[in-house]
Order: sequence, then C-alpha cells, then structure tokens
Amino acid sequence: MTRSALRAFLSGYLHQDWDVEYATAVEAAVDFVRNEPPVVVAAARKQLMSLLRADPPEQALQRYLQEAGCGYHPPGLIKDWLEQLAQCWQQQTSTGESL
Repeated sequence: MTRSALRAFLSGYLHQDWDVEYATAVEAAVDFVRNEPPVVVAAARKQLMSLLRADPPEQALQRYLQEAGCGYHPPGLIKDWLEQLAQCWQQQTSTGESL
C-alpha cells in the first residue's frame, strides 16, 4: 500500500519538531510545494479536498492529524486551517508565488 501524499506532508513537514525547521506552518507548506514533485503536491491537495468534502467533525480531524504523525496544532478550528492549507497549495501551484 502506498502512503498518502497528504499524510506524507503532515508527518514529513509538520512532524513533532517542525518548528525547529520552519517559522510557520505556511512556510512548511510552501517548502513542500518547492521540494516535492508536482504530482505529489497535486495528490496531497486532492486528498485534502476529499477530506474536507467529507466534512468530518473536529474530533475526527484531530484524530486524523494525530494518526498521520502531525505535530502541528493549529490555533482555532482544524477545518479552517486545512482550508487555508488547500488555498496555499492552490496559490503556490497556480502562480508559483511565495506567501
């Protein structure tokens, strides 16, 4: 079984020590776009959009992040942060601009 691109981002870029490497979670998301093949970034965004369309409750999203190995704890609602992540990736892949 192949590992989900979204989970690879969450555990690989937002692991428990993510804040040693990045000042913000947005910086990690931008780095993901810059360093990973476009097909991996597209797969992660597609998986993220699918997760958001399922509209799971906040507790389920928290469990998903924990099980994925994500060490980032977004302020506020996880769903709001995931939507911002999707927008960041969309902007990065469509314009190539940094946030």
